[in-house]
Amino acid sequence: MTIQISIEEYRSRISALQKIMLKQGLDHLIAYSWKRGQTKYLAGYFPNYIANVAAVLISKSGSPKLFIRFPFDLERAAHESWISEIKASGDPEDMAEDIANGILLYGNPRGKIGIVSGDYLMDEMPYSFYAKLKQRLPESELIDQRPTIENLRLIKSKAEILAVRKAAELADEGLRTAKKWVRAGVSEWQIVSSIETTLREGGAEHHLVVIAAPGSQKLIGPPTKRKLEINEDVIVEIAVEVGGYWSQVAAVFFTPPFSEERLQVSRIVYDAYKNLIDQIKPGMTCADLARKAKNYFDNLGLSDYIEQDFGHGIGLDMPEPPRISVKDETIIQPGMLLVVHPALRIVNKGGAFIGGTVVVGEKKTEELHDLSIVMEGVD
Repeated sequence: MTIQISIEEYRSRISALQKIMLKQGLDHLIAYSWKRGQTKYLAGYFPNYIANVAAVLISKSGSPKLFIRFPFDLERAAHESWISEIKASGDPEDMAEDIANGILLYGNPRGKIGIVSGDYLMDEMPYSFYAKLKQRLPESELIDQRPTIENLRLIKSKAEILAVRKAAELADEGLRTAKKWVRAGVSEWQIVSSIETTLREGGAEHHLVVIAAPGSQKLIGPPTKRKLEINEDVIVEIAVEVGGYWSQVAAVFFTPPFSEERLQVSRIVYDAYKNLIDQIKPGMTCADLARKAKNYFDNLGLSDYIEQDFGHGIGLDMPEPPRISVKDETIIQPGMLLVVHPALRIVNKGGAFIGGTVVVGEKKTEELHDLSIVMEGVD
């Protein structure tokens, strides 16, 4: 399924970035990526292959330039990217050479150059690339500009949100498949392969499905050949990419007959998730939201059993900034996409990991997943 980001939208992203560059006194900016979405956000092109990389060179005026690694991928790059000037450079060191030559032709070898090499999750720029830039541009100042791109990407456009909606719909189909297959005697491999078939047939470009049972022993992980037993809480997490954008959802199911003790843990986490959605308000910080989540479990005497953070951003990457953490002071704004997913694990009693992607609105936060399936038929 193809969700088109318009050329006008790409141009507006470059224009916004150039305005920031002028304010900061930057002459150029280099966005480099391997698996993260920095070049895709700016150029529409994603490296895609395991050994492929790409970079976008943006000057404070004029049109951007796209550099890719492999000549055989020039046709795809020209099809996917709105940028007209595309060059296949070869190895990352050769790509840095080509970019440096472009900067020198532009002028001002003593200028300031912004570097975007990934994000908080992964710094992707190899040393050979950086070293070549330093060698060819010894009088230029190279400045980390990862936060600049991260901040631009926080607020999603209508087209981006549409893509995530489609991904969420498909992820929910995966949850429904999971619920059909979760029963004693079925292996984790069987459940995950059935979910993956649903996702592939539904048009997923990429996906990630992990599972864990029982939830009281482990919260999430890759599937094994182990077969489920009765009275198990089975945690399933599904991430799906459609139209270049990701959605993520996590839920828990039960193998009957199941105990009230296991069910109660899931009820608590499900209620915590719903409460957090109601708490999200534009103007608050991610740290504020994380504290509200922690206070919710504190009031129940369960804060010692919190198993993970409370969520993160999502979009071109999964995950992406911000983080719903007491250390993240990012201000929540309308148009942000967040994955909200509280989790508890109480050994030998129960474990639950429940949540999904939401869109922050001016007055209300919208859930993109139907998580009523978690408690459906077990009350």
